[in-house]
Amino acid sequence: MHVYQDLSARLEELIRKDPSAALPTINELAGKFSVSYATMWRAVQELVRAGTLVASRGRHISIAPGAHPQVKGGWSSSSDRLYEKLRQDVLSGQFHAGKPFPKLGYFALVEKVSGLTAARAFARLGDDGLAHRVNRRWVAGPRTKKSGAARPAASAPVVLIQVGALDHWTIMMQSSSYAKFTSAFLAEATNHGVQFQPVLRFRADDDYLSVPALSDGTRSLIQGLEERYLGTLMVTAHPREERIHAWVPMLSSFKRPVVFFDHTDKAPNLTRQELKCGPGYFRMHIDERAGALLVMRHLSDAGHRRIGIHGAEAGEWARQRIGLLREIGESMDPRIEVVEAGPAETEWGFETEKDMHHFTRAMAVRAGITGAVDDEAARPESLAAYRRLLREQAGSLVRLLVDRKPTALICLNDRMAREYYFWCIAVGIKVPRDLSLISFDNTFDSALIPVSTIDFGFQRLGYQAAHIFIGDLPVRGDRVGAIPGQCVLVDRGSVGRPGDAKQIESALRM
Repeated sequence: MHVYQDLSARLEELIRKDPSAALPTINELAGKFSVSYATMWRAVQELVRAGTLVASRGRHISIAPGAHPQVKGGWSSSSDRLYEKLRQDVLSGQFHAGKPFPKLGYFALVEKVSGLTAARAFARLGDDGLAHRVNRRWVAGPRTKKSGAARPAASAPVVLIQVGALDHWTIMMQSSSYAKFTSAFLAEATNHGVQFQPVLRFRADDDYLSVPALSDGTRSLIQGLEERYLGTLMVTAHPREERIHAWVPMLSSFKRPVVFFDHTDKAPNLTRQELKCGPGYFRMHIDERAGALLVMRHLSDAGHRRIGIHGAEAGEWARQRIGLLREIGESMDPRIEVVEAGPAETEWGFETEKDMHHFTRAMAVRAGITGAVDDEAARPESLAAYRRLLREQAGSLVRLLVDRKPTALICLNDRMAREYYFWCIAVGIKVPRDLSLISFDNTFDSALIPVSTIDFGFQRLGYQAAHIFIGDLPVRGDRVGAIPGQCVLVDRGSVGRPGDAKQIESALRM
């Protein structure tokens, strides 16, 4: 991106702020912006070609007749679109605060806009405090003051992370449901010099007494921190059982942000109005409908009209997800039919360690897919015998595929996707030639399995939560304080055109 294109955007911004002001000569502008006369002239010519200015060498420049409404409005539609995209990317962490953007020429090429349009969008980001310049490069986020020495730990700002009980802290750090959020949150907060302190909503008999607990312990800790206290992040899997509605108003009374990570969207009623708290309260949650819609559209675009679901009795969350998928499928044009199997055999215990993975992995070893396993798991005498064993252990799934003939299988989470994928390979069903698979969650370990999945945006939510407490980016919820995760389809090539049902039936009856 040329310097003169950036100058054009900066000059246009001056005009936009006060279109009635008299404009200086080109020589005067060159001095103002510390560039050569030739560079400033090229910058002015960009605006002349855009119809914003009238100018000639050595004379005053002026706003072109009829350009006033455009200048007062501020931006062309193309720069509006690019600005809004960049704004969302900064707020969501696509471009991390403090990190340089690619050069402007990259955005002009990728977004198919002119260099001047890209420069205008960045100038507007700068005005809004979402970007700043370091030499000739734009950097994401506002300019921060550099401290000459590291801040002592005793004076560092602190965010409280509140969980139900001490064992929930371990779950929050290790569970695939939380790990993406918490890792992003802790990394971003730590990079900005923010410390964190665990606190508990209730205390079990074997909890360590050194961890503050209950309202009295939490209140005393906040009062002791004084100005170092930045706010509280609340994490829970059971909001109705843990009296979140009583905790939020108490924490909000300290006039610091309160962020409730409701990762399963179990408490949509806990709004600012319901809890009688101000704009400092945010509820971050999964956007279940958006994720289900992405799944169904992806299948529909590939030509699927009948999809299967197995394992519906895994829990209430599974029934709700299936109900949403069925509702969306019935409303689509052309309609997608959702067919189910059930109940699943006990070997398909997707919520426990008891699952079919030890069977399927042994089959994967014989097929040369993965490494060795213990001898006991790899004893089947022949491929045909082993396939029969797998079919017997999944009778309800076999009946679903043979009797109802779906062309795709929706895995309700990535744990299920792992089992279905290896099972299909083991019994001779090719993915996606014979049967398409798609899943939800995009957990860290799901990257090892080539099944397309939905990322619910937990990493971005963790990044945004950190900046709510840091206070440098204008992260905002809707009018009730809700911030849904931004769903993205992670396409790993497991969805293709509908296959031949006879191929599946043949594989399952061999």
